[in-house]
Amino acid sequence: MAADWRFVHLGIVVKDLDAAVKSSVMIGAKLMGERIEAAPPESADRVLMQFVKLGDTELEFFQPVYGRNMISEFLEKHGEGVHHLAYEVGSFEAEISRLRQSGINSILVMKGKNGRSFCFFDSGNLGGMVIELMQHVEETQG
Repeated sequence: MAADWRFVHLGIVVKDLDAAVKSSVMIGAKLMGERIEAAPPESADRVLMQFVKLGDTELEFFQPVYGRNMISEFLEKHGEGVHHLAYEVGSFEAEISRLRQSGINSILVMKGKNGRSFCFFDSGNLGGMVIELMQHVEETQG
């Protein structure tokens, strides 16, 4: 892994977003002894998603709503569970090229509402888990 990779969050696919978020907030509060806040839910590409910050770690929950997409296909094939590990990288395009050249297949490249780019990579046979590269915030501003 390149030196400029920074772990950002863990993506988890669930059947019931509200129940998963409530459960993680309650468990997080018990483990950490503090009030845990969840970000407001968002909707994108036929998926509901919501972030929960537990200490230094963020959990991103996904619930497919309708139609076929990467999240609904994961749920059908693997059930609920860890979908991806997300890393922010300083040299986004260079890292995408490096991974592709090393034989790692990219699944999806997309731009978020904020103009930030994301690329998802197949991790091989790790239970369907995906690696997400996120463009470093400063790259989107410059």
